[in-house]
Amino acid sequence: MQQEESIVMLKACVFITERQSHQDSQHQRGRSQRHTKAFDVHPLLHLAMRNWMKASDQWNYWGEKVSTRLVEIVPYGDHDTRDIWTAYLPHAHHILSRLDCARWGT
Repeated sequence: MQQEESIVMLKACVFITERQSHQDSQHQRGRSQRHTKAFDVHPLLHLAMRNWMKASDQWNYWGEKVSTRLVEIVPYGDHDTRDIWTAYLPHAHHILSRLDCARWGT
Protein backbone atom coordinates (compact mmCIF):
# COMPACT_ATOMS: atom_id res chain seq x y z
CA MET A 1 0.00 0.00 0.00
CA GLN A 2 2.83 2.40 0.89
CA GLN A 3 4.53 1.71 -2.44
CA GLU A 4 1.34 2.48 -4.35
CA GLU A 5 0.88 5.75 -2.43
CA SER A 6 4.48 6.73 -3.17
CA ILE A 7 4.01 6.02 -6.87
CA VAL A 8 0.84 8.11 -6.95
CA MET A 9 2.68 11.02 -5.27
CA LEU A 10 5.68 10.81 -7.62
CA LYS A 11 3.36 10.68 -10.65
CA ALA A 12 1.34 13.65 -9.36
CA CYS A 13 4.54 15.71 -9.04
CA VAL A 14 5.62 14.53 -12.51
CA PHE A 15 8.84 13.07 -11.07
CA ILE A 16 8.00 9.78 -12.77
CA THR A 17 5.80 8.82 -15.71
CA GLU A 18 4.35 5.40 -16.29
CA ARG A 19 5.28 3.87 -19.59
CA GLN A 20 2.41 2.98 -21.84
CA SER A 21 1.99 -0.77 -21.97
CA HIS A 22 2.19 -2.29 -25.41
CA GLN A 23 0.51 -5.51 -26.35
CA ASP A 24 3.17 -8.08 -25.71
CA SER A 25 4.05 -10.08 -28.82
CA GLN A 26 3.85 -13.33 -26.83
CA HIS A 27 0.42 -12.34 -25.53
CA GLN A 28 -0.73 -11.75 -29.10
CA ARG A 29 0.43 -15.25 -29.99
CA GLY A 30 -1.81 -16.68 -27.31
CA ARG A 31 0.58 -17.08 -24.39
CA SER A 32 -0.38 -15.03 -21.36
CA GLN A 33 2.22 -13.05 -19.49
CA ARG A 34 1.91 -10.96 -16.35
CA HIS A 35 1.93 -7.20 -16.79
CA THR A 36 4.59 -5.28 -14.90
CA LYS A 37 4.56 -1.52 -14.54
CA ALA A 38 7.49 0.44 -15.87
CA PHE A 39 8.31 4.04 -15.05
CA ASP A 40 10.60 6.70 -16.45
CA VAL A 41 12.29 9.04 -14.00
CA HIS A 42 12.40 12.77 -14.78
CA PRO A 43 15.97 13.74 -15.82
CA LEU A 44 16.31 16.30 -13.02
CA LEU A 45 15.27 13.74 -10.41
CA HIS A 46 17.71 11.26 -11.94
CA LEU A 47 20.48 13.87 -11.70
CA ALA A 48 19.59 14.72 -8.09
CA MET A 49 19.60 11.04 -7.09
CA ARG A 50 22.94 10.48 -8.80
CA ASN A 51 24.49 13.53 -7.10
CA TRP A 52 23.13 12.45 -3.71
CA MET A 53 24.52 8.92 -4.14
CA LYS A 54 27.95 10.28 -5.05
CA ALA A 55 27.96 12.85 -2.22
CA SER A 56 26.93 10.25 0.37
CA ASP A 57 29.40 7.66 -0.99
CA GLN A 58 26.57 5.37 -2.13
CA TRP A 59 27.31 5.39 -5.88
CA ASN A 60 29.42 2.23 -6.08
CA TYR A 61 27.25 0.36 -3.57
CA TRP A 62 24.07 0.91 -5.56
CA GLY A 63 25.87 0.36 -8.86
CA GLU A 64 26.93 -3.09 -7.72
CA LYS A 65 23.47 -3.84 -6.33
CA VAL A 66 21.81 -2.86 -9.63
CA SER A 67 24.36 -4.86 -11.62
CA THR A 68 23.67 -7.96 -9.52
CA ARG A 69 19.92 -7.57 -10.00
CA LEU A 70 20.29 -7.09 -13.75
CA VAL A 71 22.32 -10.30 -13.99
CA GLU A 72 19.41 -12.09 -12.29
CA ILE A 73 16.80 -10.53 -14.61
CA VAL A 74 18.67 -10.73 -17.93
CA PRO A 75 19.79 -14.35 -18.17
CA TYR A 76 22.21 -15.12 -20.97
CA GLY A 77 20.60 -17.15 -23.73
CA ASP A 78 17.07 -17.32 -22.25
CA HIS A 79 15.07 -16.61 -25.40
CA ASP A 80 11.75 -17.73 -23.89
CA THR A 81 11.58 -14.64 -21.68
CA ARG A 82 13.09 -12.23 -24.20
CA ASP A 83 10.06 -9.91 -24.13
CA ILE A 84 10.52 -9.42 -20.39
CA TRP A 85 14.26 -8.87 -20.15
CA THR A 86 14.66 -6.71 -23.25
CA ALA A 87 12.96 -3.90 -21.31
CA TYR A 88 15.94 -3.98 -18.93
CA LEU A 89 18.65 -3.78 -21.60
CA PRO A 90 18.83 0.05 -21.60
CA HIS A 91 19.29 -0.06 -17.82
CA ALA A 92 22.02 -2.67 -18.13
CA HIS A 93 23.81 -0.61 -20.77
CA HIS A 94 23.51 2.54 -18.68
CA ILE A 95 24.80 1.04 -15.44
CA LEU A 96 27.69 -0.64 -17.20
CA SER A 97 28.72 2.59 -18.88
CA ARG A 98 28.46 4.45 -15.53
CA LEU A 99 30.52 1.86 -13.70
CA ASP A 100 33.09 1.92 -16.48
CA CYS A 101 33.30 5.73 -16.22
CA ALA A 102 33.65 5.49 -12.44
CA ARG A 103 36.47 2.98 -12.86
CA TRP A 104 38.36 5.38 -15.13
CA GLY A 105 37.61 8.44 -12.98
CA THR A 106 35.30 10.29 -15.41
